[in-house]
Amino acid sequence: MYSIALLAAHVGLHGVWTPEEARREAKVLLGQVARGGNPAEERKLDREAITVKELCTRYLEDLKNGLVLGKRGRPKKATTISTDVGRVERHIVPLLGSRRVRDLAKSDITQAMKDIMAGKTRANVKTGKLRGRAIVRGGAGTAARTIGLFGGILSYAVELGIIDQNPVHGVRKPKDRVNARRLSEQEYRTLADILKKAVDDGQYATTAKWSRVVRRLACSAIVIASKSAV
Repeated sequence: MYSIALLAAHVGLHGVWTPEEARREAKVLLGQVARGGNPAEERKLDREAITVKELCTRYLEDLKNGLVLGKRGRPKKATTISTDVGRVERHIVPLLGSRRVRDLAKSDITQAMKDIMAGKTRANVKTGKLRGRAIVRGGAGTAARTIGLFGGILSYAVELGIIDQNPVHGVRKPKDRVNARRLSEQEYRTLADILKKAVDDGQYATTAKWSRVVRRLACSAIVIASKSAV
């Protein structure tokens, strides 16, 4: 049974809460004890609940050991891992690192995304390489990719039983800008010449088969481009 002193430690000092608030809290704690609960242990576990930073550390460790698989069911490449580490260390941890994972809400994710878009995590940091520096920029593309990665980390947390649902699900991410440009007529001609050389070179027999197909497409594009120019 809880002692008065222990209850007082939970309720707090008289100057922190009003007498009415203290009485209400005491009733809640006594109710938990009556049901066989242990408020002190529950609060201890609550304080020790895993934070976003701790989750990310665990995730990156498993990632580097090949225990986290990519979209094709294979371990991520070293270059991808390096990029993920950068996004965790320079965006996710600075914005959400101290938050408890189980307390995260969709609104927290949305706000972090907006902060990245606004450039709040922008920085110019020194890397481990000689005279190396990393220019950290914000923007819509960075925000979309970072929140996408964080969604994967929180799915990892779901698999570990740390949380039941992924708060990233349903968050509307900005479209990542994709640079697309139609080749000019001269560029199509250059491409066709390169592919013709590949066909004529007997060392690339397998490649040549596909080169013929692509070359026909390039030649068709040249005709279309020429007609459009008229």
